[in-house]
Amino acid sequence: MKACIFLLVVGLVTLTTVYAYVDEYTDTLTGCECWFDSSRWDCACCRPGGCQCWVPQPHRCIPCGTNCGDYPSFPWSIDNGVEHHVASSCHQCVWTVMTMFQSISIPAGFVTKTYSPSDDDLTNPERGWWKYQAVKASDYIVLSVSRLQTFRSEGHTLIFRYFVLDLFVNSDISAAFLTNLQADLDNARQAGVKIIPRFSYTQTSGDSTDAPLSQALRHVAQLKPYLQANGDVIAVLQAGFIGTWGEWYYSDNYSTLNSVGNPIVVTDDDWARRVTLLDAVLDAVPNDRMVQIRYMKYKKRFTDDDSPLTESEGRSGSKKARIGHHNDCFLASDRDWGTFQDLTVDYPYLSADTTYTVMGGETCNYNPPRSSCDTAERELALFHWSYLNPGFQQDVTNEWKQQGCYDRIGRHLGYRLELVSGTYRSAVPQGGTFCGRLEIRNVGYAAPFNPRQVKIVLQKDSVIVTSLVVTGVDPRDWHPGSLHSVPISVQLPSNLASGNYQVFLWLSDPSPTISDRPEFSILLANTGVPDPLTGLNNLGHTLQVQPTGADSPSC
Repeated sequence: MKACIFLLVVGLVTLTTVYAYVDEYTDTLTGCECWFDSSRWDCACCRPGGCQCWVPQPHRCIPCGTNCGDYPSFPWSIDNGVEHHVASSCHQCVWTVMTMFQSISIPAGFVTKTYSPSDDDLTNPERGWWKYQAVKASDYIVLSVSRLQTFRSEGHTLIFRYFVLDLFVNSDISAAFLTNLQADLDNARQAGVKIIPRFSYTQTSGDSTDAPLSQALRHVAQLKPYLQANGDVIAVLQAGFIGTWGEWYYSDNYSTLNSVGNPIVVTDDDWARRVTLLDAVLDAVPNDRMVQIRYMKYKKRFTDDDSPLTESEGRSGSKKARIGHHNDCFLASDRDWGTFQDLTVDYPYLSADTTYTVMGGETCNYNPPRSSCDTAERELALFHWSYLNPGFQQDVTNEWKQQGCYDRIGRHLGYRLELVSGTYRSAVPQGGTFCGRLEIRNVGYAAPFNPRQVKIVLQKDSVIVTSLVVTGVDPRDWHPGSLHSVPISVQLPSNLASGNYQVFLWLSDPSPTISDRPEFSILLANTGVPDPLTGLNNLGHTLQVQPTGADSPSC
């Protein structure tokens, strides 16, 4: 059992309460949505790497991918939010539970507000149901702004763009194709959506055509300037280029024929070519963007590391940290048609690795009961899915609609951030520090996977007067299953006029080209808080800015 000191309010005027999390995987015994019953909020909140148990033990978390039955019950029970001690040799555990329910006073000069969660569908960036849009070089039709805006109005903020380089297997990419590519990216920016590109040479089943390594490297080099310059509207790049559908399985140039003539054997020479190409693909996108690969075995081999990412590695910018996953046969068989090999190894690996990397894809085969709601919701949460194709395979998604989980899945793909409470300083002198703390709960399947700015915005008469960046806070750390205590501290401009200001939270995209765009800003899932027209979240707090030298509590 570990313990830590939790500072409720920052700075010199600080109220301290002792807080200890329950165990390595359980943060709190209650306070989070139950994955098996979305109407309940009395289940455990989990620490990174932990997943909620089922009905018999709803107040504990265990390592994702393991069986709750293998763990003994906690030596206490919860009834209406009150801890009842059964029998325990862990007195600290019981004390920990009691501290979670004690009332806490707030220092003078600060105010605390609470917020109600909402079930509204939110059109948030870099998450949700994607829109599939394939295009061949031989018949390139640029996605118009109006069409992309229609997709967004339908709730799609991610466009999966399949670029089939069918004309260029043995030649360079044409200038006309590159011009069309740039038009696609420009239009996506204007429409307020982001692209997930994948480049391949065929999308025909049974056709394993791809370009030889030297030609594929030329293609990556040609595409690199466009991928780098338009990283603001590229959510993630899928590795592609190799084999049928760009999925790295059947391949003419990066595999060897097996005994029955299928090009699926990867020799050492084949692997060396794959490594060279993947290195080039990683280098082609901005350093803060990930590349997804179809099979986790290839990530392990590429990084020469069978262990999943750890918290310390997650933001390192290493190749290991920049390779995510896509599963294009989710739930299609007991091993998702080759996605998994050894379930006892691969399940905990993928669950842990996707805590810090992006995960998405599609179903490809109707396979009940595995493809039904129960398993789907459990594994979407287990593997931290951020996006999914609603159009394929439709027998699967139609059953989800019939069973009642389709809309729920749509709300929980990726992040879904709820503001639980906020403690704020009431008055600040000009040039002083506005500080406080937010309690944020992520009830989605995953944390945001790309960088995100946190800003405090002050408005007067519905006009933004100043926008101030909160440093030291990274929303990518707001993992599901935990209540996140987020300190805020910003210095007000010395020339800010005295008076009352409304305070807003702005989770904006850090890319300068779109940082002021509401379409690329995260909205919180609370009643009366998000404003889709501005991208701001109304904290419902009025800050009084006083003349310089006025007395006020310090931070």
